[in-house]
Order: sequence, then structure tokens, then C-alpha cells
Amino acid sequence: MSMGLPRFLLLLAGLPLALGACTSVSVYQSAKTLPKGDFQAGLGVGGGAAKNKTNIAGFNPDFPTLSGDLWTRYGITDRVDAGLKLSLFGSLTGDARCGLLNESRGDAFSLAAGAAYVYTSVSTAYSGHQDKTVIQDMMLPLYLSKDLADWFTVYAVPRYVRRTTG
Repeated sequence: MSMGLPRFLLLLAGLPLALGACTSVSVYQSAKTLPKGDFQAGLGVGGGAAKNKTNIAGFNPDFPTLSGDLWTRYGITDRVDAGLKLSLFGSLTGDARCGLLNESRGDAFSLAAGAAYVYTSVSTAYSGHQDKTVIQDMMLPLYLSKDLADWFTVYAVPRYVRRTTG
């Protein structure tokens, strides 16, 4: 599916409206960069349980957790793409990556290097006191992937993360 740059930028501009509270380090793409002019969008969902530690005797409940990401990517050149990811409930990630190796071009596996910036704003209120924390992450990921079948790809994305809070 191909989409023009003006529509892509309009979509990206609308995503920050849903900013909320938690950072996400999930990745939903292999190391293959999108061809020039191509557009992708998707949704990722996960869940689990979190143990809530409180100072109230006898009150340490387990809470179900839900995580989700809305993401979009656009091919700037045949080797460079960029994207945005909104993590529910709260962080916005902007990233770009450069494809170094690609199985589609005859390489044994796919490899890309990238840079990402994550902005998270967390607000809490307790007994009339409100607090706001901003978390900013700068990430340098290395994307590695290998197609095992037309429908199955394994991938890993180790990354360096520099975090600031305030």
C-alpha cells in the first residue's frame, strides 16, 4: 500500500492527541526497511498481571495490565524509513532506521541501525497532591532479522537507552 507524504504527515500530526502515561520498548518490525513511498500501520496488544505493593496492611492486590501500541512507518528511500508509535497508555516514539543488509536484496539476513526518541508524561494525584513526571528516552537500536519462511520471521532488537527524567 502506498500513501503520499502529505497524508502520512497529517496522520503523524494527529497521533500525539492520545498521549497518556507509560513507556514502551516493544518492536513490531523486522530489520527490513520499507521501500521508498511505502506506508505501513499496525496495532500491537499485550497483557499480563502486576502486583501492586502498598503500605496498607492486607491490601496488595493483583491488577490485570493491558498494553497496546499504534504504529506507522513510511519509506523515505529504499534503505531509510521513519515511523511513529503511540503506546497506550502514554508514550510517543519517533524513530528512523537505515537498512544495511536485506534478505530481499540477496543478503543472508537483514540488519538495520536506527535512532529513536521516546517521550512519556506521567501524572498522578493522591490526597489532593498532584505530581507530573516527564521521561525522555534516546535509543540507538540495532535491528536483526531472518526470514525462516514466507510467513515467519525471527528478529531481535538490542538497543542502548539513555533516559532522563524530570
